[in-house]
Parts: sequence; C-alpha cells; structure tokens
Amino acid sequence: MRRVSALSICSFCFLVYSEGFTGILSRDAVAQCRLPLFATRDQSSLTFRCDIQYTSEVLPECGKEEAAAFLFRPETRDLLLSAGGSRLVKEVLVTPEIKGMWVEACQRYYSQEDFPEKGDKVMVVGTEIKFPGLKLMIKALSGVKAYSTDDGLYIYKFYSIAEKQQVEGALPVVWLFNQITGAKDKPNGFGPSNAWSKTCVSIVELGARTAYNFDCTFEIKMQFPATLLRLLPASKEMVEEQSSITIRNTLLKDIVKAVDASHKAFSQRCDSTLKV
Repeated sequence: MRRVSALSICSFCFLVYSEGFTGILSRDAVAQCRLPLFATRDQSSLTFRCDIQYTSEVLPECGKEEAAAFLFRPETRDLLLSAGGSRLVKEVLVTPEIKGMWVEACQRYYSQEDFPEKGDKVMVVGTEIKFPGLKLMIKALSGVKAYSTDDGLYIYKFYSIAEKQQVEGALPVVWLFNQITGAKDKPNGFGPSNAWSKTCVSIVELGARTAYNFDCTFEIKMQFPATLLRLLPASKEMVEEQSSITIRNTLLKDIVKAVDASHKAFSQRCDSTLKV
C-alpha cells in the first residue's frame, strides 16, 4: 500500500482537483515572482483526511489459526505494505536514529502505546507517482508492530514514520510543489512528513467463516499563505472535501490490491495443502 509516503503526494492533490490551477504560474511568472507568498505570517491550512475500512472475501476453510499464522508471515506483511507486490519493500535496521523518528512521529500523531518496542520492524516502501507535469519519487519508512490477541490471532499495525522524496517535472509545477510541501527546506535523508497514517490489519469473523480486515486512517495538514489559498478554484472547504475524496479513492485501490493479493496467496496455500 502506498500509505503515508505515497500519501505525502496527496499534499499536492489540490492541483489534481484543479486542472487549470498550475496554468496561473508560467515559467516567466516563476522567474519574476518576488512576492513573499511563503514568508508571510498570514497563514491558513488545508486538511485532508480519510478513514478506510476494507474486508476481503471469506477465507478458505483451512482454520482460523492457519489464516492467522499466514498473516504473520513476512511475505504477507510485504504484500500488505506494497499494494499486493506492486512496489519495492525492504526491511531496514532499526537504528537509534530511526527509532528516534518513530518516537517523534508518535509524539506528533499517535500515542505512547504506539512507541517502538523490542521486536518491532521498520520497512522502506518505494513509490513513484506521476501527475500532469510532475513525477514524484518517494521512499517512506513504515513502522510495523505484530502481536497476538488473547484468542491467538495475529494483528498488524503499520505507522508512517518519515520519508524522503525527489521531484522532477516542469519548472513551475516543481517550484509550486516545493513551496507548498516545504520540500526545499527538507534534508536529503529521511525526515518528518506533514502526513500521517495508521493501519490495522486483522482477521475478523463473518458468521462461521473468517476474512482479512484492513482499517486505515490518513491525514495531512498543510500550512498555506492566505494569498495562495485565494487562488484556489473553489472554497477552502470544497477543496478539502474533494481532495480528501481523491485521496480516499487512491488509497482504496492500493488497499484492495494488498488485501486481495493476501487472500489469493492464502487460498493458493490452502489448495496446495489440501492436495497433499
């Protein structure tokens, strides 16, 4: 799943919402711009948020415990994080620096119970996303917690921790993106994101059967100069609403791929077991 990292691209989604918005910034306009748009104290913000819940089809009757054990496999974890294997996922060492980033993310967005603990993993998820006139390459750090419930079932929790990004494209669009997201001020390595997401993947009971369930909450809040907000093609509330819908639809596609790929992999495993 793109999750947060891919998700930081959504800080740019109001440009998608308005196809003509970037047209107001020609190459000459960028070169001649001297207005302190992004230095003004007159700031406002846009907040995009969505909550997504998706449940797979019922799992084959191989047993609830077998389904839980399969969910806990590293291969299944990677399918869930990579939108069903469509993105690069790699585990990285939890260094003191990365652990500190996780703690900082918890202090900003999550809670004390989400702090990193012994045995937790950190994964890097790579994503490339194309907009009209813009290509954004993102590597995101995702914290992973895996634990069992009292009834012996496993649960995954994924947290966005930090990210680094590289943007390519037309000068006016790149300039605007860097100004809005603050990318020009970020270090070359991993750093905090202005977006956060928290995901819980579990097994749920559907009558006498079971299924995989995916719950995700995503939010991004960006500070904008009031001058720039007045250039938006609709009201602030409308842009927030429509952009949040766009984000939700984008994330849902990745979630469906992730959950359905996990369901397919488990079904194939059950089929092969039954044939033995």
